Amino acid sequence: MSSDTPVEIPSTVEIISSMTSSPETAIAMGIQFVLGAALGYVMSKMIKYILAFIGIIAVGVALNVWSLGGSVDKTLKSLAIQAVEVRELLINFVAAIGILTIGPISAGFFTGLIIGSIRK
Repeated sequence: MSSDTPVEIPSTVEIISSMTSSPETAIAMGIQFVLGAALGYVMSKMIKYILAFIGIIAVGVALNVWSLGGSVDKTLKSLAIQAVEVRELLINFVAAIGILTIGPISAGFFTGLIIGSIRK
């Protein structure tokens, strides 16, 4: 039942041109870009607080592991094993979302991040 006819995969340019040919899709992409830009702008203003939060959580976890008598190395090895197990699920999730959904928001996010870091 296998077919020997090759399947043509459209190029990225063809996908984007067919996607932008629809007005609804173009409007949705524009709105996604603006939302991403707003997210990037706000994130650039909050980055120091987020980094401080992550640092405090990391120190707290390290102190908790140390106080329970475990070693940080054992905990990191356990986390690495769990990350390998979740890897395939994460790859399938990213493929399901696709670049067409994330692309406009990501582009807007980085644009907003740049604008937010320039405007202090």
